[in-house]
Amino acid sequence: MHGQSTEQDFIYVTTQMMTVEMLAKLSDEVGESRSLMVYCRAFRCKPDRFPNLTIKKIPKAVLRKCEWGKDDYSLEIADLPPAPVGEAEQAEAESVPRGKPRREMEAQMRMAFEGEGATNES
Repeated sequence: MHGQSTEQDFIYVTTQMMTVEMLAKLSDEVGESRSLMVYCRAFRCKPDRFPNLTIKKIPKAVLRKCEWGKDDYSLEIADLPPAPVGEAEQAEAESVPRGKPRREMEAQMRMAFEGEGATNES
């Protein structure tokens, strides 16, 4: 078994084509009290033949983009998201002010509308 979603539900992923015999053996090993989701390249039986198995095909797009047959985590995955910003670049970006304080902004706006020589009379 490759993974587990709950205490009684498991997942199995293979790039093999699963025959009825292979699925029957998996079904027997899983037993009636547990369930197994099987993802495979193809299968040769009706998907609902085994009540404790959920059988799904791996989409061709996934088969093309993933590296199969490796036992480590050094998989090459296409279409990666952009690399995260380095710590130095992020600190620099955060140190740049992103706006002026409200009072300073309000004072500049008053001066622009009233003119530089205007005084604040109360």
